[in-house]
Parts: sequence; C-alpha cells; structure tokens
Amino acid sequence: MNPGFALRRLAFPLTVAVLALSSLAAQGRKLNAPLAFRYGADATEFVLAGERLVYRATGLDPLHYSSLLSTTIDGSAPSSTLFNAGPPEQLTSTSDGTRVLFRSGNITYGTADLFSVPADGSQAAIRLNPVFTTGEDVYSFRPSPDGQHVVYEAVVAEPNPPGEPVFRRRLFEAPVDGSRAPTLLTPAQELSRAYPGYAITSDSTRVVFMAVSPGNRAELFS
Repeated sequence: MNPGFALRRLAFPLTVAVLALSSLAAQGRKLNAPLAFRYGADATEFVLAGERLVYRATGLDPLHYSSLLSTTIDGSAPSSTLFNAGPPEQLTSTSDGTRVLFRSGNITYGTADLFSVPADGSQAAIRLNPVFTTGEDVYSFRPSPDGQHVVYEAVVAEPNPPGEPVFRRRLFEAPVDGSRAPTLLTPAQELSRAYPGYAITSDSTRVVFMAVSPGNRAELFS
C-alpha cells in the first residue's frame, strides 16, 4: 500500500473524501454535500469521471430519498445535483470521463431505465432506452471503449399460465448523448436460451454476443 494513503472511517453517516497520495500528513477533505442528521443519510456510491466525482446520496432533503450529485475531485467547488427523479444505481463513467451512465427506477411503470448525464451537470439527464410499457427492465449495460455508445439488455417477464412467467430479453445499442433512437440488436429470446453475455470490440465498431439461431442452437454473432 502507498504510505501516503490510509483508509479511515471518517464518521457516521458515511462520507466521501479524498486523500492526497503524496504526503504522509495528508488529511481527508470532505467532498459530499452536507447530509441530514438522521438515519439513512449516506453517500452510498460514487464514480470518478474525468476531473469530477459523481456520487449518490440519500437523505439530502425530505422530497427526494436519493439523489445523484457531482463535485470536483479536489473539493474546490460545491456539489451540484444531476438527477433526483429516482434512485440512481450502477454508476458508470464513459472512458473520456464526460458522462455518467446509470440505472434508475421508473415510477410510472415500475421498471428500471438507463440514463446518461454530463458529469459536470451542463445538461439534464436523459433516458437512453424507449419507454417500456410492457414491464421491461434495463438489466445491464456496458459503455463502448470510445465512450460514444452503450450496449444494454432489457428483460421482461411474460405470463405463461398456468406455469411460471417466461423471462425474455433483448439487446440494444444507443449513443450515450441520446442523439438518436436505440438500435435493436436481437429479438426477444427466452432467458434460459438467450445470450449469457456480450462484449464490445476494442475499436468500438462491433458487438459480439450469443443468441439462439433459427436452428435452435446457441451461437455467436457480431
């Protein structure tokens, strides 16, 4: 471990802090916005995006249980709110650090959507998937190496009386800035036979995935 770095429990509630690695005498500087002094007020998840620290915090105000905020890594600027329309999760920065991708619950339909927002808060967050009115959830997502696109899978539970529901999923691609509608890469397939994974090539030009072919065989596609 670098001698200039020490892990320290700062206080309750949990606080996001940064320590300079170059000095043994470095002191942690609190970066998150003031948290309400009540149970459940925490900074619970964060991601580094370029020169910004983007984090999720709960208990900041009585109207929004969970919010997404951004500040500078050196603490030179106060936090600004990026999103508070639902609980953000799975915070992921694009490779160039300009945007943060995350999932959040859709209050209207009770599903999880995929959002993108500039790390500096210069624009409002945008939803990257279409509005799923059939109960689909964005289950997972991966940004491309060049930071311009994201591939995500959507899962839905279809009724199958009198048995258990059948889970199906589809694979989509979309630009991270929402400049065009998502592209459907695969039709809906049963989860038990659908692709167990997908990957984006290092040059960000193609997606490799597994799917069931017309011959009912699990095969690789690109």
